Amino acid sequence: MAFEKKIFKLSSRRIKNLPSLRQLKYLKRLLSQKEKKIIFFLFWLSLISLLGILLSLYFKNSEVQPAYGGIYKEGLVGQPKFINPLLANNDIDLTISNLIFSSLFKYDENNELQPDLANTLPSEINENNKTICLKPNLLWHDGEKLTTADLVFTLELIKKMGPKSLFFEKLKNTQFSIIDKNCFSFQNAELSDLCFGILPQHIWQTLEPIKINQSLYNLKPIGTGPFQFVSLESNKEDGIKNYKLKQNKNYYNQIPYIEQIIFKFYQNFTQAIQALEKKEINGLGHIPQNFKEKVIGFKKIKYYPLNLPYYTAAFFNLNNSLLKDKNVRHALALLTPKEEILNTILGQDGLIMDGPLLPTSKLINPNIKKYEYNPQLAQEILKNAGWENNKKGFLEKNGDILELSLTTIKETDFSKIATLLQQSWQKANIKIKLISIPAEQIQEVIKTRNFQIFLYGILQKVDFNPYFFWHSSQKIFPGLNLTGFNNRRVDELLEKAYYLKDTDMKKKYYDEFQEIIAANIPAIFLYNATYGYFINEKIKGISISQIDHPKDRFRNIENWYIKTKRQFKKK
Repeated sequence: MAFEKKIFKLSSRRIKNLPSLRQLKYLKRLLSQKEKKIIFFLFWLSLISLLGILLSLYFKNSEVQPAYGGIYKEGLVGQPKFINPLLANNDIDLTISNLIFSSLFKYDENNELQPDLANTLPSEINENNKTICLKPNLLWHDGEKLTTADLVFTLELIKKMGPKSLFFEKLKNTQFSIIDKNCFSFQNAELSDLCFGILPQHIWQTLEPIKINQSLYNLKPIGTGPFQFVSLESNKEDGIKNYKLKQNKNYYNQIPYIEQIIFKFYQNFTQAIQALEKKEINGLGHIPQNFKEKVIGFKKIKYYPLNLPYYTAAFFNLNNSLLKDKNVRHALALLTPKEEILNTILGQDGLIMDGPLLPTSKLINPNIKKYEYNPQLAQEILKNAGWENNKKGFLEKNGDILELSLTTIKETDFSKIATLLQQSWQKANIKIKLISIPAEQIQEVIKTRNFQIFLYGILQKVDFNPYFFWHSSQKIFPGLNLTGFNNRRVDELLEKAYYLKDTDMKKKYYDEFQEIIAANIPAIFLYNATYGYFINEKIKGISISQIDHPKDRFRNIENWYIKTKRQFKKK
């Protein structure tokens, strides 16, 4: 005890003997210049070391996380027309509609059906249990509450629109019964049929169905999706130039990190790619093959090759007098160099197709008749059918020249493929005229069926049903039977397979369907390609690799981010 007291006295004496602040002021006079430099150096070294230790501990115990904010700008070639889920039928309209509107269910990046507006995905739906409830407190972008009345209104509107709506065929027999404002029951539909966008009754109920396509709300929509309409900029010369959306702060799921999305519209890909190079836009999709190498060389631009259930074919208008002749269609099929198209134009970026189902489909029939490149056999078929060369070197029969037009979209891979087809077909002395149209005229061509041969791409969705492309009831727009193909047996097969859940039985019907299509040659099926998506590397959180439609590139848009912040890790 005495020893401890002695130590304490010595320590106290030493503390008392330390220099005061007043005395420290004279320290500079006692130190040499060299000693001052050493002390100065040691001071800053200690300070930097301390900061280094603190920063090291901070970075070790924290992580970079997405932050709210930032603007994403994407270029689109063409013009928006119907930002309305019931009318949208092209890539631009569907893409923007998908960001603004919501459906009861939707598919995730793994192609699994998930609840969207619905509160849960029912584990079992049967005849005695067909009740679905909505998530609580769902709000439209204008602040009004979404209820089951909006669902019933949208379904009834689809039925009143009839074949003008792409959803009509699936939902024409579906019935919704309201239980209360939040729950309803349904009949004559599968869950996958309930993926249509819901419209607000309080906005659309005053319009007659025949006038729905005239409403200003088709370009200034109100929905419930992750983004909401803000404004558009347009002029008489270029149409709509900019279309601005902002994050929906009342969104019922995760609110998107990105604050705004601005779509900029261009007349062609040349203009759009220049904008991407100048950093006027951050993203651009579906770039033609001839531009890809150039864009891949752009600094800070990342390439996302997205697998897409998309195929390209040359569709014959079977109402044309020359193309009604199967011999002519057969010859054109044999004169089509699919391997050359894939290798020289697409850079082997795809798979060759021989029928109306994708090469990767579980329902494909690998034993259907195939038409490999054989110009000699093609000429023999035409000769045997009575086609002879005239004085000008073109095939002629009964005074009629074998002259056909090939319509496609200009300034795309399609235009290159069309030129190659023209050259190949003309080697057999068939006169071919190329017609190139701008992208915004596609729907008019499809609507009027104003073509002889149409080089075009078809998207097969997750729930793809060939009924809509090959059943005779779909010959008139908005049906997508582009060729006008009419075969009673095919109609029967597609009708039998329409609602079938038994995959084996469905495959049996589809096998015969594919055989009939291959034998009749209503189209020349060319290839299945990928969707090339180019985005500035500052856009983070993109994890999708498989899509079913170009609009699906925004499937996980809620996880995309531009801004970041550091936060301490959670224990």
